[in-house]
Amino acid sequence: MRLDLFSLHLFADIVDTHSINQGAKRNNIAVSAASKRIADLEHLFGTNLLHRHARGVLPTDAGETLHMRIKQTLGDLQQLMVEMSEFAKGVRGQVRVYSNLTAMIHCLPGDLAAFVDEHRNVRVDLEEHSTLPTLEALQRGSADVGIVAPVVPYPDELHYWHYETVKHVVVVHPTHPLAARQSLSFPETLAYDYIGLEARGGWDLLLTQMARACGASVKVRVRVNGFEAACRMVEANLGLAIVPTTTAEIYAASLGLRTLLLNEMWASVPLHVCFRDLKTLPVSARLLVKHLTARKPDAPMQVMRWWETRNRPVHSAPAD
Repeated sequence: MRLDLFSLHLFADIVDTHSINQGAKRNNIAVSAASKRIADLEHLFGTNLLHRHARGVLPTDAGETLHMRIKQTLGDLQQLMVEMSEFAKGVRGQVRVYSNLTAMIHCLPGDLAAFVDEHRNVRVDLEEHSTLPTLEALQRGSADVGIVAPVVPYPDELHYWHYETVKHVVVVHPTHPLAARQSLSFPETLAYDYIGLEARGGWDLLLTQMARACGASVKVRVRVNGFEAACRMVEANLGLAIVPTTTAEIYAASLGLRTLLLNEMWASVPLHVCFRDLKTLPVSARLLVKHLTARKPDAPMQVMRWWETRNRPVHSAPAD
């Protein structure tokens, strides 16, 4: 069986655009030539790949599977080109890392600095993404390593090891009705306006689920794109926010905010180093995974048990 890479790329574009015409335009070929290539693929695989209708095309079940595999393959080929170009430039390794915001402000910067200092010929490309986009990037091969939290279920084909546990607290304006408290429960906060993060992001989904379990909802007054911005909104007395302790330590004193302990098991959030398969990762990525998970204390047992009810059991990094 001989597969034509151009035809596979064309098929992926047709599925993405739901149009043979648009797929042909993307690849600078005639519509008739595009149709012929799709017909050749269907003949090669012995099954229909597209449902054709007046408004465009949709993939069959076989076409959907082929589309997913093509995306993975194209991602792998793109990564191959990047790796080869880096070798040609004298850089002997590259790791593509996606991380959630919590890790990027809590523990990841120092750990990456130590890794780069130890492995000077490895380049780390770091991007900030919430947990769900990171998991999707790992699945399609556009990221090697992800730093995520179990706020959404992990796909079965991904592996993860414990990295850190981050405690979250409530920050309020000094004139807020809760400002005199030292600690409080989550249900007590739900009577007040919130400063929220990305809608439908991992943290937003978690707070929504926890509120529903209390028979209530989170009243988000303002949404921002980071914990620093959330603290600024709290300073303006627009609502309260739940942030990592690291963020509170940095901004609460300088902004005059009050920090309150949140008496909830889920306020201690495990962070995981997530990847597809350690054996198939580039050497540089395997080195980073082991660096991030080496000598890291596990989350408290009660915290581990609480989060395990939301996901599959947490794997421990193997001893060297």
